[in-house]
Amino acid sequence: MLFPTSGHLVTHKRQHTSEKPFKCDFESCDYKCKTSSSLNRHTLTHSGAKPFKCDFEGCDFKCTTSSNLTTHKLTHSGAKPFKCDFEGCDFKCTTSSNLTTHKRIHSGDKPYKCNIEGCDYACADRSNLIRHTRKHSGEKPYTCDLEGCDFECAQSGDLIKHKRKHSGDRPYKCDFEGCDHTCAQVAHLTRHKR
Repeated sequence: MLFPTSGHLVTHKRQHTSEKPFKCDFESCDYKCKTSSSLNRHTLTHSGAKPFKCDFEGCDFKCTTSSNLTTHKLTHSGAKPFKCDFEGCDFKCTTSSNLTTHKRIHSGDKPYKCNIEGCDYACADRSNLIRHTRKHSGEKPYTCDLEGCDFECAQSGDLIKHKRKHSGDRPYKCDFEGCDHTCAQVAHLTRHKR
């Protein structure tokens, strides 16, 4: 295989080794990777910046990479090309990584472990570990951008819920015939239906 520069060759060779020379310098984060572009994408998880936005009407999804946006758009089409092969399981999803994470339910594998001394938290999904470590660090990278509002939180979903307080958006609707109840959170809809 030919490479346009020696740098490309060096990066390629890292695929065959465990070398990860690029390290996140954010406090309490031990993320390491093989390329500077991967590190740049990773740092967005600390800043909360999500430059890629879904253009589907009524969808406020934002993410850090164009590939994640492409994958997200599958949720609007309903396409779920990845299927669990565990006997008796009919789980389907939009990405191979979600399928890998799902299969850990069957295997019990929890490869992501908290590195804080005395904490034995482990989970099957890296994003759950990131949310967990924010409990230790107190990091709240998501902030409300409405002028005069100082709300900040550790999880993007909490920010989405918070912004609905400002907008009055109530996207969850009761599907019971004759009921016009709407609410801002799916948990409230579940409670309403009981």
